[in-house]
Amino acid sequence: MGKSEVYSWRVSPETKTSLEHEARRQGISLGSLLERISADWLAARRSENGSDSAEQRRLQMKAERLFGTIAGGDPERSARSRDIVRRRLAQRSSRTAGSNRRSSSLERSDDGLRNDVRRKP
Repeated sequence: MGKSEVYSWRVSPETKTSLEHEARRQGISLGSLLERISADWLAARRSENGSDSAEQRRLQMKAERLFGTIAGGDPERSARSRDIVRRRLAQRSSRTAGSNRRSSSLERSDDGLRNDVRRKP
């Protein structure tokens, strides 16, 4: 794979000399040596942190706290989840709609959702 990115940083003269010496000793360019050192370091970090699946699970657990869940011991809950979510959304909207109600009222439709119905003056 060809290289297209450039990165530069400052190192002490001693570190630069040591890197150049090691690159000559191995018979490779300084850039190749730095590429190898970076790749080895990244691989070691990945193995220290566990597998990618463990990292994904950790991220998912953090995200679940933000998204919310429907908790309970009901084995039939998944079949009723649509109705549960709609009921919770309707309860939320009724709490916020109370202060916004002027010439309209919220009424339930047959599907359980609340519909905005305008009253005629």
